Amino acid sequence: MTIGSIAAALEARLPGRIERAAASAALTTYRCGGPIAVLVRVDREDELLAVADIVGPEPAAPVLIIGGVRTS
Repeated sequence: MTIGSIAAALEARLPGRIERAAASAALTTYRCGGPIAVLVRVDREDELLAVADIVGPEPAAPVLIIGGVRTS
């Protein structure tokens, strides 16, 4: 699987939740970092499970999961 095919599969399962070449600076404490090839924002466990289904147990591309609890 390529980054493009992973992004397409994610967009099909989670429309509107995918960003390509997203800036990582807004997501880090020190506001630094380069572009993220595919950024997926999930709010619910079922959305995270959909990402896991697509990426799989042995991803073809590097995967980094960053999490936090949003309070509002």
